Amino acid sequence: DDNDDVAIWISLACKDDQTLNDGTLLTEVLDTIDRLDCGTSTCNDNDNDNEPLIHGIGVNCFDIQHAKSLTSIIASHQIKSKSKSQWNRAIVFYPNSGEEWDAANETWLEGSGCSDPNEFAEHVVD
Repeated sequence: DDNDDVAIWISLACKDDQTLNDGTLLTEVLDTIDRLDCGTSTCNDNDNDNEPLIHGIGVNCFDIQHAKSLTSIIASHQIKSKSKSQWNRAIVFYPNSGEEWDAANETWLEGSGCSDPNEFAEHVVD
């Protein structure tokens, strides 16, 4: 198959600890991804043990205070997934330091985010 060596990651932008920027719940998107990512089979095969094509799911451009909740939602979803092969999906996070955007001045508010990797880790595992 031409796609055997392709790793696909999906990154979602969230406005809070459970909602995408457009208002869709993160859990709804994860359910949709699972339903549509049939791996190497057709979606009608009812074979949930195929290797999924999507190898990672994550969140970018989010406020650092939501890191733990977003991580928990994605990890819990993978554990509860009907397909054990989906447990192997990477969880990817890059908050762009979590800084707030000042639209009026078209700039990031300095000091409003988290640029220290240790501080970021503390937000995820506290």
